[in-house]
Amino acid sequence: MHRLPNFLKWLVGSLLAIAILTGLMLLQNPKSNRDKLNLLAPLNQISATPETKEVQTLLVEITDNKQQFVVGALLIRDGQKSMIAAVDPNVVVDLRLFGLRDLHSATNQVSTGQIVDALNVASGLDIEGVLNLTQIGLGALLDDIGGLTVQTPISVTLAQASDDSPKLLRAGKHKLDGATAAAYAVFRRPGESVIEQSKRFRPVLTAALDSLPRQQQAINARLNSLGQSGSTNLTDLDIAGFLAQTRGTWETADTLILATEPSQLRAKAKPNWLWLNTSSIYSTFLSDAPGALWSSDSNRLRVTVSSRTASERLIVRKLLSRGTIYFVDGGSTAPALNSRLIVTETVPKSLVSEIKKDLSLPNLEVQVVSQISTGTDMQLDLGEDFNKNQNQESNQ
Repeated sequence: MHRLPNFLKWLVGSLLAIAILTGLMLLQNPKSNRDKLNLLAPLNQISATPETKEVQTLLVEITDNKQQFVVGALLIRDGQKSMIAAVDPNVVVDLRLFGLRDLHSATNQVSTGQIVDALNVASGLDIEGVLNLTQIGLGALLDDIGGLTVQTPISVTLAQASDDSPKLLRAGKHKLDGATAAAYAVFRRPGESVIEQSKRFRPVLTAALDSLPRQQQAINARLNSLGQSGSTNLTDLDIAGFLAQTRGTWETADTLILATEPSQLRAKAKPNWLWLNTSSIYSTFLSDAPGALWSSDSNRLRVTVSSRTASERLIVRKLLSRGTIYFVDGGSTAPALNSRLIVTETVPKSLVSEIKKDLSLPNLEVQVVSQISTGTDMQLDLGEDFNKNQNQESNQ
């Protein structure tokens, strides 16, 4: 009688054991183990309907073929109310390491996120995102609705983005195709204010926005079809959600004003620079759109600086604008004998001590309040003592 070799006995026994165990597992749960996909844990947890961020404040900027900001509008949704504020490309923002820039030139020098942050600091608003449309992109959206009929009180000569030859538009009523309507919207006469320009730009923009598809996914598809002529720093669903929710409200939206004045910080080569009047903006938005105001942030503490001359404010900007401190131009003021610093209750005492040291003002008067009229965390009013101390240091 032949005996099986030991290794064959071991092999047969192992196969029988595996078969028995497999049968027991199938008997205990005959379906779930066969049908369940063996996916990695994180993939099993992904939702089929991702949550979208509820955007309340959106900057729409129209750029030229050099990717420079030429005209813009702030779209605000506060509760059930829609509001629009014109944004001037000559507004000055502080890009910190990149210096002071107007919005017109800043758009092709830094990222969209940096522009939004700088504009928020300067204005005291909480702009959550940007929809960038080139002039060609705006024209494409207008072609979707068959162009636009406009009534112009004067003759204008328009430079079209897709054509080197300008187009004369005589005074009167005109039916315009998308490209011409976009050129009409961004046209700005020399010396014309952004409020006057918005009389052309706003009807064109609101017509494009209010005529977008009703469904969020359809809006997303339309914006994506613009390619490089349309972009945003928000996710596709966030931007589409905002535009879908507010569709049909922009033609009758209320008007808000971003108050500006000629900037004293302007260079000779930039005579059109504008300063955002933070006190006026804060008062207006606190009354009409409080949800669009800057939210307190311990990592970004804004200090409004006022002085007799622009050069004094620029010195303070150089001394203080770093880390958690963000410079905001507070405009000119008649100087007192001594400088004064007003801070809100949230500003750390250690930071106040650092400011005194950086300004070489150990006896700087400090006042603690619950709220400042500019909406900033601090307000610094420079006095004659600041100039005196600076002159002494420069002579040493």
